[in-house]
Amino acid sequence: MKTLFLFFLMVCNIAFAQVTDMEKDTIQMEELILKNNRRTSKKTLKLRGQCYYPEDMRGAEEIITLIEKLPEGYLESVTFYVNEAGSYNENSQSFKDTQLELVVYKANADNTPGERIAHEKLIINLDRKKKGKLTISLFELNLQNPERFFIGLKKVNGRSLKKEFLLDCLCNGLDKYITLTRNDSLSGWERRWECAALKADVSVVITK
Repeated sequence: MKTLFLFFLMVCNIAFAQVTDMEKDTIQMEELILKNNRRTSKKTLKLRGQCYYPEDMRGAEEIITLIEKLPEGYLESVTFYVNEAGSYNENSQSFKDTQLELVVYKANADNTPGERIAHEKLIINLDRKKKGKLTISLFELNLQNPERFFIGLKKVNGRSLKKEFLLDCLCNGLDKYITLTRNDSLSGWERRWECAALKADVSVVITK
């Protein structure tokens, strides 16, 4: 009986040692993370208004909105909203699958687009039946956001005179926001007075 009891103690000690080693390993992993001495947080700027306008980008190849007042960090994601404003059922018959490209430009002091900062093409395949949030991850691009910048979308196949999809735009707030369009890369930018701003959520990761 004593031999059996001793054997039981040995087994328990071995098991306890294994559990202790596992806990020690976990603590080491936590300490490794802490040694990086970096903390991250996320800030999201949401462009919202009292009313919304369905922007179809007819006659325009690009549409961009000025973004301000975001803290210094790295762009994590941007969310646009599609096919919500207006009557989807009435317009969807002319919709078609569309390829869009994300565009990001620095903002000049006179509120015009400057240098493009997202040089790597990021293509979004927009399904004709898509409705609601269109979220684009930007974290892997490692883009440090300027103090002020324009962000928006470009039609890959160029401008169209047909209503192929709808972007949700704020129909008020022209005193606070700036939205621009252009016909192609050789054309000048024009104020899009119907659309105060693209309805969008822009998130940055702040590293300390």
